[in-house]
Amino acid sequence: MSSPAVTKIDDQWLIENLKCAQRRVVFMGPGMAAIVADAICDAWERLGSVAVNIILDVDPEVCRMGYGEIDATKKLHAKAKAMANR
Repeated sequence: MSSPAVTKIDDQWLIENLKCAQRRVVFMGPGMAAIVADAICDAWERLGSVAVNIILDVDPEVCRMGYGEIDATKKLHAKAKAMANR
């Protein structure tokens, strides 16, 4: 059985896969929802500071267009600072 050529990846799919991450998390996108940011923060705690890389477009226009939430960016920034101070 082959995989579909197009796959729906929503917040719930991301959260479930973040919970399963065992070694590394890399997220690249225009933005994310705050609930996804919470899951990334949990993964950061579980996997350690060097195991998570996040690349976001933090332009306010991204949020206005509906591709992310400012609360997600704030949560990730706070967690990154906390992880760096360990």
